[in-house]
Amino acid sequence: MRNTSLLILLHLAFCPSIYAQEIEGLSYRISLLTDSIMLSLDTTGYGQLPLGKENFDLAGCHVVDLNLDGKNDLIYTLGFPPYLNVQMYLNNGKRLEEVYTYIGALQAIKQTSQTSVVYFVKNSCCCDAYSDLVKVEVDKASKVTEDIISFHYETEISESPKFLHKQLSGTLRTIPSVNDSLMRDPCTDDTLIGNRIGELARQSVWVLTSEGDWHLIIPQQTDSVHRLIAWIKEK
Repeated sequence: MRNTSLLILLHLAFCPSIYAQEIEGLSYRISLLTDSIMLSLDTTGYGQLPLGKENFDLAGCHVVDLNLDGKNDLIYTLGFPPYLNVQMYLNNGKRLEEVYTYIGALQAIKQTSQTSVVYFVKNSCCCDAYSDLVKVEVDKASKVTEDIISFHYETEISESPKFLHKQLSGTLRTIPSVNDSLMRDPCTDDTLIGNRIGELARQSVWVLTSEGDWHLIIPQQTDSVHRLIAWIKEK
């Protein structure tokens, strides 16, 4: 009993420092949903890029040193809302190499002495029922890693999430109510089960908001690159 109590006290003492960075990052990404101001594009240095035969529309170009090697790289946005596409290119000194591409609108870039982190948002539209909060990190070794947080168009995200820690399991749903009626997806003709969108098996989560026994949650950071914000009923 004494050992158990000690472990609980240690957990409570260290939780703030362990989780603070993750909470800060999630809070920032959620804030991008309500921030209508997109990143102001900067084309300074575009003429010095090794463009080769590539043809970029200058209006969609943002020049930045992503892998912090002293050579400017390129983030290129093309298309028209809601079908924007973000492409990321690294400059190897001879040409631009595409290292990442995804649908979405470029929102922000944060840099430290070791990494560049690019944020963009893909909004649900038409037959795509999910919006994505996308985070792409490029380090000094040119390693590219992504983390995608998705949520269904029926799921409303609180602008002031609580970030309470829980261990939960159960059925994930788009809204805080049970609907298991069978229906047809009008786009794919697949059979859908009401508002079910997944299952959670005893996992650590952040609770963003609650309505009685229902919690809007996002799984804590793991090795997975794709996480889902959804409602779950606590048993």
